[in-house]
Amino acid sequence: MEALRLINCKIGARNYEDKEEVFYSVDVVRSKNSPVELRLDDLDNKFLEMGLCSACAGNVAMYYVKKPASAYARLAKQALEGNPLATDKLRNFPDYCRWGW
Repeated sequence: MEALRLINCKIGARNYEDKEEVFYSVDVVRSKNSPVELRLDDLDNKFLEMGLCSACAGNVAMYYVKKPASAYARLAKQALEGNPLATDKLRNFPDYCRWGW
């Protein structure tokens, strides 16, 4: 038997069900995360809402928080400020935007 122990998040609302599986959201417990982790999560969610893929959103958030003077972070700032051209560039995931995980 396998199990996961959630330490900084909790099971949220049921958001999808089919014949074989039920899916629930995972909600961040804000009091159990550092300010940097919360900022990264908030930005990741914002970039997902803007139409970026999951990996792309994570990369953008990391650049924005960890390397704010980088070209990619400046592009992200423009997108967050409502520039549709910057948002389109982020969605196309330029080569120079790959975070070295």
